[in-house]
Amino acid sequence: MMKLIHFTDTHLVEPGKLLKNLDPHSRFKACINDLVLNHADAECCVITGDLADRGDAAAYEILSLELDHYNVPTYLLVGNHDLHHKLQKSRLNVELDENGFVQYEVNTSQGIFLILDTVNPGTHGGVYCELRQKWLNEKLHEHSDTPTFLFMHH
Repeated sequence: MMKLIHFTDTHLVEPGKLLKNLDPHSRFKACINDLVLNHADAECCVITGDLADRGDAAAYEILSLELDHYNVPTYLLVGNHDLHHKLQKSRLNVELDENGFVQYEVNTSQGIFLILDTVNPGTHGGVYCELRQKWLNEKLHEHSDTPTFLFMHH
């Protein structure tokens, strides 16, 4: 059996800034500290989007620095609050498909994880266009004999 850590919507902001009277950085740091202490035996971790609240480069740097303390492979998705171009310039591990979407596959002991990009830039809603669907259909066909898990933000 695989131990998977999953969380979402970290909404990190620039250091020292509050979001709705809360400090996302201190809350995320507490989360990572708990993961290090109690869940270092996980096979992997998946964070399903809205990594940053406004796509700030500083927020992605905070995310990267805190994840450096957790020695479990961590896979990131984009959410509607993330900015693809700033995320791609960060030290974070995101992969792009051939069309520039943050979509990739992860091999695990229990099967394939497909990381999907549902962002519709400029909106809060998600979308899964024909190009993304084509990529997904190809991956599902390629791994038709393997358990496959889909991860998306929306």
